[in-house]
Parts: sequence; C-alpha cells; structure tokens
Amino acid sequence: KSYIGLWKLVERFSERGYSELFENAYSYLSKSLQHTFTGKYLFYSLNESKVTGKGRVFPALSLSNTMDRIQKIMVGKEKFTLIDFWYSHCGPCIAEFPDVRDIYNTYKNKSFNIIGISVDREDDKNDWKAAIEKYGLDWEQLWDKDGTNSKKIFVNSYPTNFLLDSNGVIIQKNIKPDQLKKFLEKNL
Repeated sequence: KSYIGLWKLVERFSERGYSELFENAYSYLSKSLQHTFTGKYLFYSLNESKVTGKGRVFPALSLSNTMDRIQKIMVGKEKFTLIDFWYSHCGPCIAEFPDVRDIYNTYKNKSFNIIGISVDREDDKNDWKAAIEKYGLDWEQLWDKDGTNSKKIFVNSYPTNFLLDSNGVIIQKNIKPDQLKKFLEKNL
C-alpha cells in the first residue's frame, strides 16, 4: 500500500528494464496503487518491455548504417552477439569502450560479434561518426536516429546491452565488460 514502494519499483524498472522480478513485485502492490496513473503505466510498461526480457528473441530492427543505408540487425553467424546501445556524449558508454574494444579484438575471430546502436539525435549525427573513429569502435555501428526504435523496446538508459545467442535469443542484459570477458572465456 506504500507509494514509496510503487515509486521504488518504477525507479528500478526504469534503470534496469524488464525482469520477471519486477512483474512479481507489481503483483504485490495493492489494487488501489495498481489503479493509479503510475500503477497503470507501470503495468503497461512491464507488459510492453517483455519483448526484451531474458529468453526472448531480440526484436528485428532496421536502422541506418554509417553510409546512411537502412539495414536489419543480423545475428546468427556467430555463437554470441552483443547489441550495445550508446550515444556519443554518454560518459558511462565512453568509459566502457576500451574494455569492450579489447574484448571484441580478442574474440571477434572466435564466433563473437558486437553491433553498436547509437541513439544520437539528428543534430549529433556527426558526433556519432566522430566517436566511432575517435574510440576505435571497429564493429558494426548503426544509428537509431533520436532513439525512436530504442524507446519502443524500452531502452531508456545508457549504456544498455543485450547478449544474444546464435538464434538471437537474449541470454544476458546489461552485462558489464568484466562479466562479458569471463562469460566468453568460459563459453568460446
């Protein structure tokens, strides 16, 4: 019956995205809280964001590449693919680039791939391209102009990433570089 509990649930869900844990926690809220505007919106968001829950196939997205051509995200050639959402002025994203680059260089020929998806605004398109060059992001880079597609799948904090198997099934979400390295050492 606590509004504090409701808002803590909203806060954590907004930070971390879908998890069955949040759906279970929602069921413990009183009916009066569930029927508030915030409760209803949380219910809607939980259901919509199941799309990117662990064990789900990552949604098919068609985005612009660096040559301004539309292309679909393609997985399946490699055993594992990391889909990494970022933007050019994101401090935490930039801080992870050296570790992610090292992991990519170590495992790119061992059935691992990365697909970067920038959510930069139209005004920052040149900054996106400059960041790719500046930070040596040699893996495939796509642009979700203004984060339009990302918002539809409830990616709303950055960096956000999804580790997919060869069938495009999400096996991890928001895996940190050190955890990713250990996972790949064990599984490749």
